Amino acid sequence: MVATLTEQLRRIVGVGLIAVVAFDVLASVVSRRLSFWYPYGTIGSWLIYATVGVLAGRAASVRAAADAGAALGFVEATLGWAISWLSGPRGVSLDMYAIGIVALVIVVVTLIGAGMGALGGLAGRRVSSRAAQRDRGKTR
Repeated sequence: MVATLTEQLRRIVGVGLIAVVAFDVLASVVSRRLSFWYPYGTIGSWLIYATVGVLAGRAASVRAAADAGAALGFVEATLGWAISWLSGPRGVSLDMYAIGIVALVIVVVTLIGAGMGALGGLAGRRVSSRAAQRDRGKTR
């Protein structure tokens, strides 16, 4: 059975959401156990946003990739942050949790997610177009 484009995107985003929240929890636990600064985990999150962007870009468009990245960023900045906070990350002070700062962080992380998703989407579209050109050349 061939999945529709919407089903493909739902799967890509769904797996990405699970991955980013699981990564948050893992980074939080490792941060606490190994005493490293929790915000270093940001690099891993950005890689997840970009990877989901590549997949969404290949399946649909750069816009879909940006939207997927934004969704991941939003969920990470809300649910992921809440869950990982319960795991006790190191390097994040309670002072940061004033409501205005939290709202700002949610907006910024969502925008970063959109940007990383879009960059991944551009890469995914580029790879897809090169593969299509290569395949067209083989059929001639």
